[in-house]
Amino acid sequence: MEGCAEAMQRALLDEYPKAFSQVSEAWLRSKLNPEDAFHMMPIPLKQIGLGAVGEKSQWPVVLRMILGWLGYVDNYRSLGLDFSDYKVAKVLTSNRNFDEVLEILRKLRDVHGMKDRADRIQSGVILRLAFGDSLVKELSPAGVFTEMFSSVTISSTNVGREESDWAVLLTQLEKWLEYVDEYRSLGLDFSDYKLAQVLAVHRNKDEVLEILYMLEGVPGMKNRVARMRTGLKFYISIASAEISDSIVTPEKAFYMTNVLAKLDGGANVNMLGSLIALSELDNWLDYVYEYRSRGHVFSNNDVLDLLIKHIKASRLSRILRKLRDTLGMEYRATPLLKLLANRRRRNYDDWARSELSPAEVYHLLSISKAIFILGAGKEGSRQHTALSMLEDWLNYVERYWSFDHVFSNGQVIDVLCSHRQTEEVIEMLRMLQYVPGMENQAHMLLSSLACRLQFTVRLNSGWTPKVVYPMMPISTAKLIPSSSGRMELDWPVTLSEFHDWLDYVDKFRLLGRKFSDDQVIDVLTATRPIEEVVELFHKFRDVHGMKHRADQFQRLLLLRSTAVDSPAVEHALVCGVLKSK
Repeated sequence: MEGCAEAMQRALLDEYPKAFSQVSEAWLRSKLNPEDAFHMMPIPLKQIGLGAVGEKSQWPVVLRMILGWLGYVDNYRSLGLDFSDYKVAKVLTSNRNFDEVLEILRKLRDVHGMKDRADRIQSGVILRLAFGDSLVKELSPAGVFTEMFSSVTISSTNVGREESDWAVLLTQLEKWLEYVDEYRSLGLDFSDYKLAQVLAVHRNKDEVLEILYMLEGVPGMKNRVARMRTGLKFYISIASAEISDSIVTPEKAFYMTNVLAKLDGGANVNMLGSLIALSELDNWLDYVYEYRSRGHVFSNNDVLDLLIKHIKASRLSRILRKLRDTLGMEYRATPLLKLLANRRRRNYDDWARSELSPAEVYHLLSISKAIFILGAGKEGSRQHTALSMLEDWLNYVERYWSFDHVFSNGQVIDVLCSHRQTEEVIEMLRMLQYVPGMENQAHMLLSSLACRLQFTVRLNSGWTPKVVYPMMPISTAKLIPSSSGRMELDWPVTLSEFHDWLDYVDKFRLLGRKFSDDQVIDVLTATRPIEEVVELFHKFRDVHGMKHRADQFQRLLLLRSTAVDSPAVEHALVCGVLKSK
């Protein structure tokens, strides 16, 4: 449906250009990234022949749409969000060749008031061409900085005095920061702490502060400068402490940061999603790595122990996920998340062994209290917190299954829909599909939800469980290799799917319609080997609250098998359903 919605928006903009302002307002409310907005706009995608008369009629459309998009970029920046002119250049070159983009920018320069903007974007396009070789070689931003600034002569004797010198410095610095972003986008690490180190090596403290002050005035750089200031402040704190101490331990460095004020609870709880807060944590983790590189020991377990001393494990998990999903910060977060997950799994295993129902764990984790705003996209601390908590709970459901306990997908949906609007649940599961490792589970739950939403329609239409059965996942249950090496059904999943279909049977009966247990058996034995059906009923006994019903199914199935040597009786003996005399 997401692709369908985008296509409808493109059609709306194409047919009614005035509607763009309304659509862009909706995008802005959800803080839609300008890159995503660009690809949803109906900008002609075919190549515009340079100088070709037959294609010139496309220019007014292209320019109008790009001007509209640049207006959206400005509004996006006005919210305090970063999207530099270099990123604009990156988006424009994502589906057009460089020559065509340069031609578009030449046209844009002729639009009143757009000359300087077009020139800045053009610098970004040229910069993308220049960066290519360095990025392929994965050259460190520190080395690139030295090369780029070798000809920039501003020093403490003339800083702030020559406007032309400032223009050169800021232009070079903006280009370098874009290189840092490209470097990070490759999954390579270069924190704001490292960034501050590079600046401090080449400039004194007052110069760096003055440079940051001037850089703050560059469009789209406000948030970036704020993060750089946190890195600089941390670097200065470490450098000052090392004057008196030979080495600053990670514990001491941790309390030099503002991590707790930004990430701990209380009045600052809403700052969880702040890039500045995450930058503080990333800077400290980078210092830990630097500490280790000097031959000292401070393991990831030590890191977690220190963090958990101040931040609850469940909350820390959400913070680390946010850190992982932020450009340039995933490098440190991923191993910590794995380690934290292993610790958590031990708790989950204890709960699962004691057969603590996922419905009870849902309340223990306080998931219903997490705020999720419908239509606000996946950005923002509240959205991220709600999705992280849902991911935690679904991980417990999987652990519960691994102990051969059953909690059907239908039951998962029932729990979710009993605490949230159906529309919210749908949107959360759709977003969860993009979380690494959650794609399949989210897809299964969306399918189960779709089935349940259709229950009412099908029940009102009088569709019998026999008619509905082929439309439900249970009908396509597949065999997988078991631990013993033989092929068998994926029992936790199959039992969950069988439970969902029985739920439909029960709802059908509540309407006063007849569908007996014999008919349930008829449907199953018509589509599955008798041995599988016997084993299904045998394992269904272990589903919470289903022992009596499973025994009833088994008795009916065995009563129908009049021959002593029938497959049903034979397999029942193997499963231990019947006792030998």
